[in-house]
Amino acid sequence: MGPIKVLFVCTFRGGRGKIAEMVGNSFGNDNIEFFCSGFEAGFLKGLCSEVMEDGGFEFPAAPLKTVFERHLDNEKFDYLITMCDESTFENCFLLLESVANLFGDTTRFIHWSIPDFIGLSGSEFEKKEGAENIKRLITEHVANLIEEIGALDTKV
Repeated sequence: MGPIKVLFVCTFRGGRGKIAEMVGNSFGNDNIEFFCSGFEAGFLKGLCSEVMEDGGFEFPAAPLKTVFERHLDNEKFDYLITMCDESTFENCFLLLESVANLFGDTTRFIHWSIPDFIGLSGSEFEKKEGAENIKRLITEHVANLIEEIGALDTKV
């Protein structure tokens, strides 16, 4: 049996998912492989890439593979984590229904309500602080997920 495969999916271009993938891979556990996708094709930029680059991570120059492309490529995952914020303009229902239709037969689904960077408001300082809080929230969720599925070798 190979490593556990986890796919993070969020609305839009997948910035929150990319952060989760990068954070998950930074834990260095060979028992889990992390992947990410967005709902739309496009490049990641703005606050999500800024906070990761400030933390020493290099964001990809190429667009992420969409969840639809992963389905067409017949990729299989043990866990699929959806990330959207029901309290905002994001269409979480569409995201949840779509990924369930694409991967429903083979995957365990988990949903995390994570705010999107697009919804941050205020001064530049306040937006940056909000972006750091989103990154911290994602990091906590990823660490908890790793512990829950029993694949963490050392305490985070």
